[in-house]
Amino acid sequence: MKNITKIVLSIILSGSILCACNNQADGRKYNINNIKETATVIQEQMPPPFEKLPDDSGGDERMSYHSPSNFVLTAIPYDLILIAGVDNFEQWRKDIENSDNDRDDIENTVNIYSFCKHFNITDEQLKSFVHKQIEADKAGSISVVDSWSEKDLDVLLTHNESAIREHFISKYAILSNDKIYTPEWIYTHTTQAYEAEEIPPELIKEKMELYKDIPFSSKALDALEKKLNSYIQMDLTFDKDAKETKEESSSSETSPAETSSSETSPAQTASTDAATSSETHNETSVTN
Repeated sequence: MKNITKIVLSIILSGSILCACNNQADGRKYNINNIKETATVIQEQMPPPFEKLPDDSGGDERMSYHSPSNFVLTAIPYDLILIAGVDNFEQWRKDIENSDNDRDDIENTVNIYSFCKHFNITDEQLKSFVHKQIEADKAGSISVVDSWSEKDLDVLLTHNESAIREHFISKYAILSNDKIYTPEWIYTHTTQAYEAEEIPPELIKEKMELYKDIPFSSKALDALEKKLNSYIQMDLTFDKDAKETKEESSSSETSPAETSSSETSPAQTASTDAATSSETHNETSVTN
């Protein structure tokens, strides 16, 4: 009788152990999937990215931190805004900026592509206004980098988001697996999130040299340098001396663009407003 009791107890104990092991295995499987889908791993604190107010640090430099696309795509001609209606445009812009997007891309940020798609701007209307913009850029001696070209228009008229994304991506952003990752995303997310998104370390390494042009605070730059090096498994350093020299010279001199701000075109204003208002996102928060 005692032997039977021992056998029964052994069976019950073995079953309990197997259930516990299965639960642990299921738990591991769930955690792995959870990491893959939401990149919720460990907390990683980063200091605020900037010390100065947006007006003090330069709109263009702040824009390079937030924007997934270059100036050409983000500058919406004012004539096109008038077609949609200024009030309608402002409401659409606010809706986008107040939306809870984990990653900014061309379809969920303020730019001429998302604008035309939302307000049903026809290809003919777009062609007409882009051609006017090209002529205005030539007359105003706008730099080639910031001006429209026929190639830009051709790509936009394909309505192919992958092609548009690749052509108009900001030089500061990373394109990986047909997704855009802005410096803001890189700064506010953990290396575990990079892994979950399968961002190749070599792509981050390529952008590190450019990140020093963004007006990060010295503490932010140090924290970013440490984080990125841990991901790419290298010991690269930002050229902080060059950055400090640049900041000192910019604070003591007034650029021609600042002295002639009254001549800013409506398209430039729409682009700058979009970049400045993106400051409403939490700059100090870190998403895992």
